[in-house]
Amino acid sequence: MRAIALSLLLAAAASGEAIEAAAGKAEITPDPSRELVWMAGYGTGRRATGVHDPLWARAAAFRSGGTTVVVVALDLVGYFRPEVEKIRSILPRKLGVTHLVVCSTHNHEGPDTMGLWGPIPFVSGVRRDYMTKVRTTVIRLVEQVVGELKPARIRIAETTAPVDGVVGDHRDPVIFDDTLSVMGIDAAADGAPIATVVNWACHPETLGSRNTQLTSDYPHFLREAVEAETGGVCVFLSGALGGMMTPEPPSGLEDFEAARHVGESVGKAAVKALEGAKGVEEAEVTVRTKPFDVPVENKSYRLGMLSGTLKRDVYDAEGKLFEGSVLGKSKLCVRTEVSMIRIGEAQFITVPGELLPELAVGGYDGSRSHGKDIVGKGNPNPPKLADAPKGPYLRDRMTGKVKFLIGLANDELGYIIPPYNFERNDRSPIHQPEPPGDHYEETNSLGIEAAPRIVGAIEELLSE
Repeated sequence: MRAIALSLLLAAAASGEAIEAAAGKAEITPDPSRELVWMAGYGTGRRATGVHDPLWARAAAFRSGGTTVVVVALDLVGYFRPEVEKIRSILPRKLGVTHLVVCSTHNHEGPDTMGLWGPIPFVSGVRRDYMTKVRTTVIRLVEQVVGELKPARIRIAETTAPVDGVVGDHRDPVIFDDTLSVMGIDAAADGAPIATVVNWACHPETLGSRNTQLTSDYPHFLREAVEAETGGVCVFLSGALGGMMTPEPPSGLEDFEAARHVGESVGKAAVKALEGAKGVEEAEVTVRTKPFDVPVENKSYRLGMLSGTLKRDVYDAEGKLFEGSVLGKSKLCVRTEVSMIRIGEAQFITVPGELLPELAVGGYDGSRSHGKDIVGKGNPNPPKLADAPKGPYLRDRMTGKVKFLIGLANDELGYIIPPYNFERNDRSPIHQPEPPGDHYEETNSLGIEAAPRIVGAIEELLSE
């Protein structure tokens, strides 16, 4: 049986069950004064020189009936599925965790955790001792929050996030997934705040490549703004930030002031969205997950696997572990997963990479462009919008009252690009130079089959 056909119904709690919840955070900041830290997200050779604000693992746990779900967000550029699987294998069974989601904010101002940003190309910047620290910290954090589960009241809200002066789209077509989804969690007994979960789509890269201080970028200021108003722990989940949703603060704001503006703008909007939201103390929790394989077409990724820079098992077309040369013409795949989680009327979909927003919301008619030209007048190679996929798109297919789309969840496979607008330089082993127009993202994508495989797997979950 092909891996994409596998579907596992993990659990379904009986309706009418009381919802329990807990949240917590634990620091995962490396110390650049005592260890060599190569920073991720841009070119190679950027060494951290200090710390502006801590990097965190932040978690929210939910239980209803016999189902327990834990979502952990890391202030990292990406976290591969094999690392998630290691954590799952070590978690004590007595915790009763039905499903664990470990996602990254896609922070471009933290350490290399993928192997792409070491001192020079094809030399990993990953420190094994740091990865062990992160793994141990996440396990302890999961144990903590599961141990603190208690009857809770949850409130959910969905609104439109600010765009102007906050976020821009640097790849045509200009389409925003401007959805801002929020969940407030309070103790049922006394209303004490437990957590606020915020889901929004934009690269955490306000500080740019010149910065050498470790920071979580705008999520730091977003979470501070939320916690100042609501109390409890703010857990930030990145959304469909691919191709290329990036901070675009007003002119005159730079560096950390720019990051503050972006974070506080979205944080304040999240707090406002919850005003008047009705709380519920009973909520059904269900989980479905689907493992499947995605072909590795990108030749530079295969070179990284050969050099040991990228550490992933690969599988052949039949789903069997492959042990030959990854540089051959064989169709080789990596194994990943998607999940659908329901917590009452809130619905979560996990995406193992950087989904381009148009795959989530469509918007090829200009309805999601916020008054901007959907295709730049100077684009020498504009996307052929007539060939764009027709709806319904992922958010259309989701049925929850409030929809959370979690990017970089349980894996990081790079950009997930609609095939109609996927172009590459097949004559080059590293896909460069890029074709004219906006096609940087192809150099950091598994290939043209990634989007159909990933979106197709999600659609199967949504249709079951």
